[in-house]
Amino acid sequence: MFITGLGTADPRLRHTQRLGWDAIRPSPGRAAHSSRSHAILRKVLTGNNGIEARHLALDPLSEVFEFTPNAMHARFKRVAPQTGGEAARLALAESGRRPEEIGSLVVAACTVYLCPGLSSYIGERLGLPRNAQLLDLVGLGCGAAVPTLRTLHVPEAREKLRFDSRAGLLRNILAPDVPVLSAGFAVDVLDRAEIAPPEISEWLFHSGGRDVLREITERIGLNERAVRHSTEVLREYGNMSSPSCLFSLRRALDENADGGKWWLASFGAGFSSQGALLEVR
Repeated sequence: MFITGLGTADPRLRHTQRLGWDAIRPSPGRAAHSSRSHAILRKVLTGNNGIEARHLALDPLSEVFEFTPNAMHARFKRVAPQTGGEAARLALAESGRRPEEIGSLVVAACTVYLCPGLSSYIGERLGLPRNAQLLDLVGLGCGAAVPTLRTLHVPEAREKLRFDSRAGLLRNILAPDVPVLSAGFAVDVLDRAEIAPPEISEWLFHSGGRDVLREITERIGLNERAVRHSTEVLREYGNMSSPSCLFSLRRALDENADGGKWWLASFGAGFSSQGALLEVR
């Protein structure tokens, strides 16, 4: 497999953690939630968690309290084609290919479902031929960015990280030991690739949180500079799920990092852990 183009896109509205807290705190929607929910929200937005800002599909920010199934579905249908289409357009441009040359489009989405699929909307925005094959991969959860490459599935740990449906909404089930598990499985996937860490010149991880990156760094024996791209993506965007590793890849390419062997890795529900060895020239 050859990667000839990479595009990343995100919602244009950027909110620092503090501005987010200041905007949400007086919102009428906040009064409808418990004191425990308020405490968690405050900790997330004002605590020291390695995150400085987030790019959110909310305009105004008070939409954060509008999470009925209909409201969230409408928001996804409005924003996902635009954001996904922009990322695909940039990737296509970097590859030097024209839309009429594309015969197949595969779109992987973490959680939300559209029918027809998101591929239909993105294909339209790109101007792909009407006979292009469109395929949507769903149900992969937070590991969707690297789903078809080197993968480890651990079904006995399924309850540690998964989604559940409650009152028509998806809820993230996340066990406290996920950072330790994700680091251990990441090492396992790396071992299966039969490559030693010193052979890797760039590490591009799914920024699943400060604790996840810390555990992975310690387990593999890396220093802070080795995971700088993933750390910066976490600081600027928060936990964007597995697409964050592609944002890390974009940063490494823009930095003109030394070529050679790069390791791209994500993890997600299942419990699943994914890795890809890239040879960058």
